[in-house]
Amino acid sequence: MRTIPAALAAGCAVVLALGGGPPASAGQAAPSPQEIVVTPTSVPLGGKVTVVVRACAGGTVHSPGFPSARLRPVDGGDSATAAFTLGAASAPGRYDVTARCPGGELTRPAAFTAFRGAVHGGVGGASARRASRADMAVGGGLVVAAVLGGGVLWLRRRAEDRAARAAATRPRRGVAPQAR
Repeated sequence: MRTIPAALAAGCAVVLALGGGPPASAGQAAPSPQEIVVTPTSVPLGGKVTVVVRACAGGTVHSPGFPSARLRPVDGGDSATAAFTLGAASAPGRYDVTARCPGGELTRPAAFTAFRGAVHGGVGGASARRASRADMAVGGGLVVAAVLGGGVLWLRRRAEDRAARAAATRPRRGVAPQAR
């Protein structure tokens, strides 16, 4: 029955390989930041942005698009986060984000894009452009065509039903009625 100790040893090796090793001692240097995640990646000017930095116990995050913000550690993890509002006075464009942590500095180039105007969604969403007269005319014409087409089909179906009922009640020629 040596399979259990072998499985336990293999499991420990996997955990150590994935970074779940023993805790760092107080004398070791802090780990350097590993990843910067910015959500959302497209932000209207004046919109809110959240930055998460992995392997960072605290520090600051900054970008030309917003003032420096303090990173707060995430509960139960090795990450830190900051939320900020993109200044309405900022210019539209792509912005880098730099995190300064106790273990070092990390920059993510073109981390988010700032733009003017409303969000242009795929299905639904707001739009800064209103419908033109041509758009309204085409839409109105389609609605009228749909109503007229539906009315024609309804009248045709009604006439077919009336003809079918009349044919069902009319006696057939050459066929004797059945006795009951």
